[in-house]
This record gives sequence, structure tokens and C-alpha cells, in this order.
Amino acid sequence: MTSEIGAQGPDDNTKALPATAPTATTPTTTTATAAVTTTTAECNEGSAWEGPDPTWYDLNTGELCGGAASGGGDASGGGANGENEEELFLPERITRKMQAADCTWAAWSLVTPLLPEDARVTNTTAATHPEPEPEPVAQEQPPQDSQTNDGEEKLVNINEMAPSRPTPMQHLSATAVLGENKFCSFRNDAALLTLFPISVRTPMTKDGAVSRYILKANPSGTEVAANDRLCVRYEARIGQSGRVLDRSPKLSFCIGNGDVLAAWDGGMIGVRSGEQFLLWSTDEYAFGALGSPPRIPPKSSLIWEVEVLSVEKHIAPIITGKKTLEERIAQANIARTQGNEHFRKNAFRKALAAYNIGLSYFAGLHESDYSEDELSHMNECKLPLLLNCAACQLKSKHYPKVVESCKAALAIDPNNAKAYFRLSQAKSALGEVSAAYEALSKAKELAPNDKAIHTEFTEIAKKMRDQDKRHAFSGMFKRKDEIAWPAALEVNRSILTPEEIARCEWLVKEDQAQLFANWEPPGTNDDKKHKFFEQIKLLDTGYPQGLKQYIANAKKLLEQSRIGANPLEGYSANVPPNGKNLKYGDPEFIRYEEAGIPVVRKCVFVLVAGGLGERLGYAGIKLALTSESTTGACFLKQFITSILHLQRASNAAARALLPSTEFEGSDVPLVIMTSDDTHARTVQLLQQNNYFGMRQDKIFLLKQERVACVIDNFAHLAQPHNTEHGQYMIETKPHGHGDVHSLLYQSGLLQKFVQQGFQYLFFFQDTNGLFFHAVPSALGVSSVHNFHCNSVCVPRKAKEAIGAICELECKATGACMTACVEYNQLEPLLRAAGNSYGDFADPTTGYSWYPGNINQLVYALDPYLKVLESTKGEVPEFVNPKYRGSSRTDFISSVRLECIMQDFARAFPHGAPVGFTVMEQWLAFSPVKNSPEEAVKLVARGVPPASAASGEMAQYQATCLSLVNVGAKFIGADGRTLVSSPPAQITGLRKLPFRGLELDVWPNIVLSTNWAPTFTKMKEKVTTVSITDRSSLIIEGEGIQLKSLILDGALAIYACEGATVVIDGLEVRNQGWELVLTNSEDQARELSASPESESRFRRRIPHEDIWLRGFAIVPHETKELIFDTPGQYHVP
Repeated sequence: MTSEIGAQGPDDNTKALPATAPTATTPTTTTATAAVTTTTAECNEGSAWEGPDPTWYDLNTGELCGGAASGGGDASGGGANGENEEELFLPERITRKMQAADCTWAAWSLVTPLLPEDARVTNTTAATHPEPEPEPVAQEQPPQDSQTNDGEEKLVNINEMAPSRPTPMQHLSATAVLGENKFCSFRNDAALLTLFPISVRTPMTKDGAVSRYILKANPSGTEVAANDRLCVRYEARIGQSGRVLDRSPKLSFCIGNGDVLAAWDGGMIGVRSGEQFLLWSTDEYAFGALGSPPRIPPKSSLIWEVEVLSVEKHIAPIITGKKTLEERIAQANIARTQGNEHFRKNAFRKALAAYNIGLSYFAGLHESDYSEDELSHMNECKLPLLLNCAACQLKSKHYPKVVESCKAALAIDPNNAKAYFRLSQAKSALGEVSAAYEALSKAKELAPNDKAIHTEFTEIAKKMRDQDKRHAFSGMFKRKDEIAWPAALEVNRSILTPEEIARCEWLVKEDQAQLFANWEPPGTNDDKKHKFFEQIKLLDTGYPQGLKQYIANAKKLLEQSRIGANPLEGYSANVPPNGKNLKYGDPEFIRYEEAGIPVVRKCVFVLVAGGLGERLGYAGIKLALTSESTTGACFLKQFITSILHLQRASNAAARALLPSTEFEGSDVPLVIMTSDDTHARTVQLLQQNNYFGMRQDKIFLLKQERVACVIDNFAHLAQPHNTEHGQYMIETKPHGHGDVHSLLYQSGLLQKFVQQGFQYLFFFQDTNGLFFHAVPSALGVSSVHNFHCNSVCVPRKAKEAIGAICELECKATGACMTACVEYNQLEPLLRAAGNSYGDFADPTTGYSWYPGNINQLVYALDPYLKVLESTKGEVPEFVNPKYRGSSRTDFISSVRLECIMQDFARAFPHGAPVGFTVMEQWLAFSPVKNSPEEAVKLVARGVPPASAASGEMAQYQATCLSLVNVGAKFIGADGRTLVSSPPAQITGLRKLPFRGLELDVWPNIVLSTNWAPTFTKMKEKVTTVSITDRSSLIIEGEGIQLKSLILDGALAIYACEGATVVIDGLEVRNQGWELVLTNSEDQARELSASPESESRFRRRIPHEDIWLRGFAIVPHETKELIFDTPGQYHVP
């Protein structure tokens, strides 16, 4: 049986591969033959093929190869361009779909387009030939006659196939799988290609690496199942060249016992006696990447034509359905007995297959379904099976699998000496001497009188001493360029590309050899090994100055953390001097706002949106979350609409300031930093909404990549432990939102923006609905004071747990910089400088002297770019390991370097004009980041809730207080004024519990940014306005003036561009809109689906968004004023 391709031979190079199914390899090139004939006569005979090896017409070169043309098959399995071609090159003219004369021949209709357009195809009756044709190139004899089922033959003369310039076309596999479900098989008789009439393709593995094609069906035959004995006739060919490899008129074997190749074990299941079929397999399920030279080249796919002569059913099939545990244990014991018989005969692969069959009886069982006694009986049966698997795997030198089997055995019996002994043998073979010593020590402790353990212990102890000596003298006699590879990596050298070898060299040189400790031998999971290097390349290119620099930075920061170094050592903290505290409506606020509006057109907005809404309890991206329920706008729509409105106002302001000859309109860009989690969904959100009105070429998406994790103070890269094939991966985590600076630098966008004349970058995060209230005044401060960096801040309570803006003074040089300091660093920093009070409140304001950072940052573009150029795109980083024990060497879990975008201010030179702008919190900041349940807990601790409900109510509050500041009045149900002007006191507001969170309920008013982009514009447009606390108001349009309005209900006003509308003496009283609290998700679904939930002025709110905030706004009656034609209008 050693000569049969379907059988296992004693040669290791012809062994079947493991049962695990790796990913299919890249398909390889196939070729066509000299002439084509369709026939079924030979197929139905089921006889073995005889005659010369085939002559192939190579479409890559237009030359004949193999068979009579070259004196034999091509052993390399490749075409003219070498083995394992990745694309099929077809003549350029072949682009049409050619209609086959006989469409019942699926293979013929598919192969026809592969022939040159001028090839002669003749349909004649049986025993007739086409017109005389030139002698074939490869052979002297003319093509033999062959008949189709309907008595027709189809012939193509190779001499009329004139190859033209090769052009890459459809990617085909070496097996000539043409189309989705069709297949053709190559057979050579007198230089003829036989095309078999076949059925659809049946994939036999999940990855499609093994497929079956029925040539002759026999529905009444006996179906093949696992453990059945088959008798077959077969012929095998190399897939890449078509060379006949082996044939047998009769071969008997069992399915599922490891008697044959993995392709056969899986590919035979389900066929029936009397059937003929083609079986195709990639190298993974055949002879692997190494092949079996000289007969089987490396990475060879194989094609077998098989006829099933007989099927002998197995007397004890695998248990299916619901069987008792006793039955399963009995069958598993039978399988173990069979395995033991194979083991005694040194048939280790068959033994392993039997033991695995025994273990399969317990697959899918849940321990909770069984009593303790039953579980004990089950484990008594499983334990010897696992130990025997480990013994077989040791014999096969499949050491990583030994480790898996031993660990599974130890999970059942933590004190099993055999498991520890075999685990130590595997670890020793893998070069993990320390781990082997540890496991063997445990085995020796459990079985102190075992001679084999004592013998192995002596050997391991010697290896430990030798290893220590090598470490002690490493480098003394080694060439400078010589790098010792770990054994598990060295054996895989032959499968690696030159680029991968180079990456191995520097990884080992960087003390990262542990990454390869658990690599399996060549031929096993090779595709995952190549993907490992793809990930290494991604990590290398995704980090400024590469992965090597990342490792160096990690070592430096981890050492500082280990010794407890203070990153602010040598600095003292002072009250920051370069800042402005602005009050809405004050003259200074108005001055900066008016100065900032013309600057908006020269500003690039940068939105950091790399996170999902898990912390919120929201399944989507946060940009898609509803910002407010009155119009239903999501955050991204709100942001883009505000940018467009400010852009229009800015261009208008600049036009008024500049001579007409110098003015040029400007479209403001938006950069969005995404991540793997958010990128695709952000693109989809933009596309589905036509980019919310912004020009597509003004939106730039930068995707943030993840960075590698490390597992100890030596910055050894971490690998996932709870993931299948984790030994071929690097564990990664997000680097932090500080990546946005590196991405902007690496993308080249900054240079582009400079060339286009932009002057500022404004950074903001993804769920602060109040952000654009602060934009004009903050830009005005930056412009007037020429700040290189300007942090937008809010007043902060003393010792409040948010970052603080302060001036850091270097004690040695006296140089100063303004930067954000984390709240847990600020207090000790102040006390170390002699401030016994630490962070205390200013008695005149009640707030800390150090304002709170909210991650809204304005950078002057030119200085910002110069700093990034000086750091080569690197940003300040930190590391936060959680140590295990007091040694501060081992980590509880892996860590990565982190960066936050506010820390970049520290990269500016000392003395650079870095400042801040403090805004009132009600105006500028109310993020949405916590679930309703977490928000309730935070409020109980005195921390702002930052939930969807509080964020929405904060937007209504900001709008109402802005209107109050320009003279509007808000009236409660009892007729009292709710808010005084200026808003020193708020009284009489309703309070409602939103999923347990009690909040003030403000009138739901939404004013478009273009209606009043500044305080001055709002004051110009509001004269006498009175609004009750239950009212709803939507204003959309630049030209609307509220001269006199009384509102007790719901009013929506829209004015198109060019329409001027004066509301003078209008009184609206109607049922309005109702705020309905939601008590369940089902209620939220009903409210979302109601017909009233959608109108011209509002979109339907998804039920998830309603439930997340705990309420819905339900319209009952609305007065709508729509002016969609330019003109002058007066209401009433």
C-alpha cells in the first residue's frame, strides 16, 4: 500500500495532515491541452486510464509542455513562470461568452471561452471527422474519435490556436474549477483533452480546500459514513501539471481511522457504492507545503478520479442523537481498545485517530446536565484517551499538540504525573527548558519512584546547566551578524519568504524569540504563520518610526514605572497665566466671538470618533446616536450641519471685511479619526445620508490602527492565550486618541492644508452636543492672542476628577509650559511645591484655580506641523501596568503604550504661546458617554451623569439660557418666570425621572446654527418672545426674525435661502408635543413606530435611542410655517 496515493506510507513526507482544517492556499495556474474532445464512454467504464502522459497547451507561453512535447510530465508542477503560478493568463481576445452547441455539456460550455476566438469547433455525427487539418504539433497520429451522449463530437485543432499577448483574467485554481459549481478534468488520449459531464461542486471542508465532483451517480448505492471500509479504483494526478502520479485497480481502506490522506478521510464521506467522482485537494490536505520529492513537488494540489467498488458498513457507528452517558462511555472504551492495538503495532497515526474518535463521544456535552458521579465516570474515560493522544503526538513529534492534550488531561486531574511527564517532554523538544523543568519537577513530586521521570529529570537538569552556560558566554565567540533562532522557528525557515526571514532576524535580535516557542512544524498552519508576519508588518508601518521604536519606548517607560519615577519630577505647578475666562453675553465674549467668525473659514475641524457605544449600552457607533429628540438629528448630522452653517457665516463676514478682489470663498474640511470598530459604519452613515450636505472631497477619514501589547518589564510582545492559534498572533489594543496627531502627520494632510491656506485645527470628540457654541469665541481667542495651542476648558471644582490645565515650571531652568495634568497628579505636585492647601477653590468663584480639560483643542497649523516634524510624528506616551506582587516585574494582564491628544501640548517648546479659554459649562460641554444605570451611580457620588438624557436636556438648557440672555422669557404652568435675565436663578422647572435619573425638564427648543451663529446675531433677531415650559420650537433658516411671539404648544418655522420672515404678533396655542417616559423596550418600539414620530421637521427616532434616554417626545399638534420660496414675509 505504500505506493498508493490515497494511502499513508511510512515516509513522513507522505503522511496525512492533521484533522484541523487550515485556510486554503492561493489557487495556482492551470493549462489547456492541444485538442479538445467531449466524451462519456470512458467515464462510464470506470477503468484505469492508460496511455502516455498528457500534452498540455500552456496559455502563458503558447507552447506545448509535458507528454510527447517534452518527454514527460513537469515534475515541478508549474507553468512557464515556475511553480505555483497565482493567475491564469488568457489570450487578450477571449473576453466574450461563447454559446456552446451542446449546452448539456457543462464542462464544454465553460471551457469553450478559454479557446482562441478563431479556433475551429466542429459538431458532426459519430464516426465522422472535420475537414482535413494540419498535423498536430505534439504527435503524429490524428485525434481519435469520441462521441457525446447525443452522438456529437467536438474537436478543436491546436495548430489553429494562435496565442496572443497574455492578459491576466479570472483567478482559477490548478484544478480547472471553472465557474462557481462546474469542473473539468483533463485526460490525454492521442493529445485529446476529455471534458467530463459532471454535477455541481460539493465543498468537503469549510475552507473549500477539498471538493468533490460527481461524474456518475448511483442513488441506490450504499452511502459511505465514518469508519466504513471501502474498496475503490482510482487514478491520481498532480493538479498543477496534470502528470499521472499513481493508479490502482483496487484499494481497500477504512474511513476516519487515519489509513489514508486527510483529503480522502473527509472527501469520501457521503459518496455511494458504484459512483464515480473527481476529488480535488490543496496541499494542506494532501502532502503539505514540503510535498514528497521527487515524485510530489512542494505545495502540490492533487486530483483523483475514483470509482467506489464496494462499501462495508462499520458495525459500531459513532453515536448520534441523544444517547445515554453509559453508551457513550462504552463506545469510547471500544475506540480506546482499538487505539491501543494500533499503538502496540507502532501505527501511531491510526492509534491517534482511534483515541480522537473516543473523545468525540463527549463533544458538545454540558457538565451541568450530569451529576457529580456521572461527571466522574466521564472523566475516568476521557483521561486515558487524552494521555494516549499525548503519547501518540510525542511519537509523531507534534509537540504543540502534546501540550494541548496534557493541559486538557491536567484540567481533569491536576495531580496526574503522566500528564506532567509528557508535558515536560514536549516543552523540552520545543526548546522551553525552564517550562520543561517546572513540569518535570511536578511529575517527580507526584511520582518520586518513577525511574523514567528520574532519568528525564537528569537530562533536563543538564540542559538547564548548559543553557545557563550558553547565556553566560553568549556573544564571546559568535559573529556579530550571527543570530541564533529558536528551534521551533528554525524548522520553519524553509517556508518563509526573504522578507519574513528578515523580520525574524530583527525580532530575535530584539529579544522577542518567545513569539515562536509554540510554532508547529512546517506543513501545519503555514498560512497562519504568514499572516503573523502580515500583522508584524502592519504594527511596524502603523507606528511612527516602526515597531522597533515602539519596543524601545516601551522598555524605557516600563523601567520608569518599575522604579516609581514621577514623569513630572523637577516641575512645579502654577496657576496658568495665558488664558481667558469668558461669560456668555459679556463684552469680552462678544468681542472674541466676532473676531472668531471670520477665522472659521480658515479652520480644519478634526473629529475623534474611534470608539463604539458599549459604555453607553449602545450597539452602534456614537456618531449615529440621536443627539436630540426634537428633530431626531444624529451627532454626525448635527456636527456637519453646524460646520456648514458656520462656514457660510464666516465667508459672509470675511466678504464684508475684505475687498471684493481679495475675497475667495472657502469650504471647511472635516477630518474624522475612526478605528477598526467604527470605520466601515462611519463610511456607511455618511454615504446613506449623502454626507449630510458636505462636499465628499472635504471629508477625510483616518483609520487608527492598534498597537502591540507587552507582557513584562522587558517589553516582550504578548500573544492571546484564549484564542485558537494564538501562537500566530500578537495581542493588540487601541493606542488612544492621541494617535490623531500621528495620523494627520503620516497622511500628508497637514502639508496639504497649509498649501490651501488653512491656519487652524480644531479638535473635538464625538458626543458633545454643545461643542459648536464655543467655536467662534475660542477661535477668536487663538487669533487675537496668537496662541499656538488653545485648550477650551470649563470651570472645575477643587479636587474634581478631571484633568486640570496648569503652568508647569521647570525648577532647574525656570522654563514654563501650559499643559494638562491628570487630577491624581495635580494634588501631590502642588503639595510638593510647598502648597499646603493643594488644589483649593477660588473664594470669589467657588471653582478651582486650575480649569478643567474637556479635550476641545485649537492648534495653529504652522507651529503644530513643525512640532510634529521635529518628533517625526511621535506623540507623548505613558504606560499603566498592573503589577502582580511587590516585585513589580510581572503584570496581572498585558499592557500597551497609551497616548491622549491633550498631552501633545507638552511637545511644544518651553515658552511657546500655549493658552486656554474657559467657557461656562452649560454653554460648551455636556458629553454623552454613560449608560442610564451608571449615570445614576455617578450622580449619587456627586459626579455629572453624562448620559443620553442629561446630554439632550443640556442642549435644551443651553438654547433656553441663550435666548434668556437676549431678552426671551420662559413661563411656568403657574405663570411665574422660570429663568431670570441674566440667568442668575432658575426656579420652577419640572423634574422627571429618566430611567432612575432625575433631571430638570427644559422646553425642547432647537435653533439651527445659521439662524444665530453668534450672540450678536441672536440679539438682533429676538425682540419680544414668551415661551411656556411645555412648549416645543424649531427654527431652521437664516432670515427668520422673532419680533413678537407668544408660544404655548409646538411651532416649527422653516425659511429657505433668500426668504426673510418677520414673526410679529404671532400667538400659538395648541396641544403641542408630549414628553413620554418609557418603562420598557417594548414601549420604546411602539413610540418609535407611531405615525406621528416622523415629519418634515424630524426624523423617526430608533427605539434603541428612545430606550437609552428613557423618554420620547410625541407630537400631538404643531403649527408649521414653511417658506420655501425666496421673498419677504410678515407673520401674522
